[in-house]
Amino acid sequence: MGHVRYSGHLDATPEAAWEVVVRPERYPDWDPLFCRVTDVAGALDRPGAAFRGVLRIAGRQLDARIEAISAERPRRLMLVGFAGPDLRFTWSWRFAPVGAGVEVSVELDYDLADNLAGDLADLLFVERSIGRSVRTAVENFGDLAKSLEASTAPVG
Repeated sequence: MGHVRYSGHLDATPEAAWEVVVRPERYPDWDPLFCRVTDVAGALDRPGAAFRGVLRIAGRQLDARIEAISAERPRRLMLVGFAGPDLRFTWSWRFAPVGAGVEVSVELDYDLADNLAGDLADLLFVERSIGRSVRTAVENFGDLAKSLEASTAPVG
């Protein structure tokens, strides 16, 4: 099993961050693991809400079903995903207000089938690659949350 954890500070409110993370149709805009998203039946703001996504992992595209298993607005979202027998993962987001911004913590636990991970060197490559993607996603996510917040701020 692989594990990736990343935390960072965003110049956005927890509410703005929440609005980005519960909208799976926007995932390809900020998360490099997502090639595309389909079958979105609404926001991921409640357990059972789900969508399909094509993920790019280890140079392969995997069709995954992703479902919210826990949602506590605007503090925590936990997702579970499956891509056939090749990939299973749990993806959690936590948001804690800090000053005028938010501290974001992301954890991704995953199991890759042997045909994807291969030997130990491949497994280390995959873990580093997923870690880089998670860091990039959080940075892109923060930019999107900040722009969303700015576009919905009252004018006055």
